[in-house]
Amino acid sequence: MMKKKIKRMLYIPLVLFLLAPVFSQDYVYYSKYSVKHKLNNSYSIKFNANIKFKHYSNYYRKIYGGISKKLNKNFKIGFFYAVKSKESENRKIKTFIFPQLSYIRKLGSVKVEYRNRFEYFFSSKEYKYRNRLLFAYPLDKKTELWFGDEVRYFFKDKRIGKNEMLLGIKYNIVKKVSLDLFYDYKSERENNGWNNTNVFGTKISFLI
Repeated sequence: MMKKKIKRMLYIPLVLFLLAPVFSQDYVYYSKYSVKHKLNNSYSIKFNANIKFKHYSNYYRKIYGGISKKLNKNFKIGFFYAVKSKESENRKIKTFIFPQLSYIRKLGSVKVEYRNRFEYFFSSKEYKYRNRLLFAYPLDKKTELWFGDEVRYFFKDKRIGKNEMLLGIKYNIVKKVSLDLFYDYKSERENNGWNNTNVFGTKISFLI
């Protein structure tokens, strides 16, 4: 009983922390949507849409889809095709592909996911590498707390160009629908140093 009360108490500071960027002068809002369909015990297909807003204006859109395969209980591979556009690039549409390999396992109650992704952009013929490590801990049967970090390496510049520290809550609304509330402290390398941004985001996931 005491353990349940402690877990519930974690919601209060965590929700306040997740909402903090909303009251900040400089923040970005991410709206993400994911649809996944299992073809069988090994293969699944997924489609995602990411929309980003700043100062109530949409400045970034990305849509991607692809297929994944479980190699065994710990390893999963995937191949995806993506389209994106940014306001800073005059909404020019960029297409790219990315294969990825994920290692997933349980350490007690904690789920660990280590993902490696290589992106290739057709228009600029540019390669990028994304390395993400996530930990997820169940607070109750429907809710889990997750946190992690993602690093992006730009081969063209021969350096790390972006880092994201992540913290979120995932809530299973119904059996095949879940909602994530998350905070992302994003750091991007620029000519005069690092530019840091507070990001507040939501993600709705469907399993069909």
